[in-house]
Amino acid sequence: TTLGVAIAQWLRNNQTVLVVSTSNAAVDVAMRAVLAKSAPSDKRRVLRRGACLDPVVSKYTEGGRILAGNIPLAKRVAQAQDRLRRLADRIAERNLAAAQLEVLFRERVRYEGVLREFNDLVSKAAPAASSESLVIGCTLARMVLDKELREKRFDVVVVDEASMVSFAYALAASM
Repeated sequence: TTLGVAIAQWLRNNQTVLVVSTSNAAVDVAMRAVLAKSAPSDKRRVLRRGACLDPVVSKYTEGGRILAGNIPLAKRVAQAQDRLRRLADRIAERNLAAAQLEVLFRERVRYEGVLREFNDLVSKAAPAASSESLVIGCTLARMVLDKELREKRFDVVVVDEASMVSFAYALAASM
């Protein structure tokens, strides 16, 4: 897309770019376009902040970067996510005895702990990941709520789907 080409060019020129939109899905589409038009060596300077729904783009989140560098952790996180999904399905069944539910809830707490530890690692990695990145994509809500993003200055700010953005968000993005 034109957006991806433009942002990839700014990236090649070492300009900092903030890509924002109203929804995670829209940010993911924009970031996928940037990645598709970027040289492999430039992709390491692209960061997707916040909840990512796209498996290609998720590799460029703080969490994706951590998991790429730590295969045992990636396996533990994937196992915990899978087991939590299955536990949720099992707990939703109406025919479980109290003792069975107690066992399932204890197991859920254990797997939630694995994800909590991972999320703590992601939170600690966020400042370094942001400072190393030239292109950062996030929702407008994330941009407003994240102090680090609010204080960072960008050469270019791209507001995707601008017609859907409230004036307050547009003003915040421009500052």
